[in-house]
Amino acid sequence: MATGSITRNYTNTTYYFLSQGADKETLIYQQIEKSEFDRIRNNTYQDSFNGEVQSVEGNTYTDTLNGKNYAFVGFYDANGNWQSTGLSSTESQYGSVSNSIQNDKDLKKLLVGSSNTSPTNPNQPGTPGTSTPTQSPNNNQKTPTPQSLVYPIAMISTQQDRIKFTAVTYVPSGNLQTGQITSPNRTSTTGKTQVGPTVFLPVQSGISDANSVDWQGANLNEIDRRIADLSGGLMQAKNMEEIGTKLGKFADVTADLIRNYGNEARAYLAGEAASVQNLLGRFGSVLNPNLELLFTGPQLRPFEFSFKLSAREKDEADTIRQIINFFKKNMAVKKSSDGVFLKSPNTFFIEYMYKGKPGHKGINKIKECALTNCSVDYTPLGTYMTYEDGTMVSYTLSLQFQELVPIYDEDYTDPTQIEY
Repeated sequence: MATGSITRNYTNTTYYFLSQGADKETLIYQQIEKSEFDRIRNNTYQDSFNGEVQSVEGNTYTDTLNGKNYAFVGFYDANGNWQSTGLSSTESQYGSVSNSIQNDKDLKKLLVGSSNTSPTNPNQPGTPGTSTPTQSPNNNQKTPTPQSLVYPIAMISTQQDRIKFTAVTYVPSGNLQTGQITSPNRTSTTGKTQVGPTVFLPVQSGISDANSVDWQGANLNEIDRRIADLSGGLMQAKNMEEIGTKLGKFADVTADLIRNYGNEARAYLAGEAASVQNLLGRFGSVLNPNLELLFTGPQLRPFEFSFKLSAREKDEADTIRQIINFFKKNMAVKKSSDGVFLKSPNTFFIEYMYKGKPGHKGINKIKECALTNCSVDYTPLGTYMTYEDGTMVSYTLSLQFQELVPIYDEDYTDPTQIEY
């Protein structure tokens, strides 16, 4: 397979062809304009994975290298069969390109019928392509461009399950210019501005989630219950005459309590009037508190990740440093131009990917998150060791996230799936 750029007469468009490692898939990207690139990234498409149709964000079908933008049109699978993407299946302009490629026998022979003995390096200036290297990590391939950072580098050429981290500019619920407070979308990157590269890290052990809600005990003794009933009736009064009638009943309630409960009621009311705590308890009695557990509100889910990053070559060392910088920079507080005010840090979207594709049926989804803690252990092996360029031999990166909004019952739509 030839890796690099080629122009076909039927579209006069530059394409980039990429080998997808051991599975021998051949990905085809079409060069597009920046405005079209942005439009695709802000849309959502329907794509089929393992026979099931799923919603896929448009940034899945875009990539950039050396200032040039590309759209993922489709790929030849390991058997040499052409497969369209959700983009080309949804939009006719890319569907037409997909059909032309599918019918181009010479192109198929070029891509599928020969081996990649002398690949073009996609990271050389002026060479159209994606950020995905084509050589194995032992062949001194270039570090992925800032469009995506992948550790370990060998994961680029496989369909290994992974975690995708995307940083976006935080969109507050309030607008200072209009004074309005709204509810921004916290479930996808649609309409949000991505900041920096996309980071891909391998799924680690210890993956878990914990859904929690707040329930707390509350008391309502018989005297308070009766007074509450009267207060509720008072709020429903329609005129002043009815208000006066209901106010008069407060005295009737007090008299009724004393008549029915005698000295104990007197002691309780005396303690309330004198603000003496639990005066009735000094006489050996207390009112039945009718303790009940009541719902008080939702809780925000926390998520923790820990990654051990060990460089096996220079390019991987460069990638590790960029990944650490990515998390530290995007969680950092921003200052206004004059330093008088502080601005919110960027936020993150976290997605588990199955066989290199979006969506993982076996693990929960995660809403937009804030990175609340990022800690790096520079000597996880218990000793100080560096490579010649100063990169540490190993790092342990620990990340603590918390979702910006709670989980609601409407987030669960399919009882056969693990959703949030």
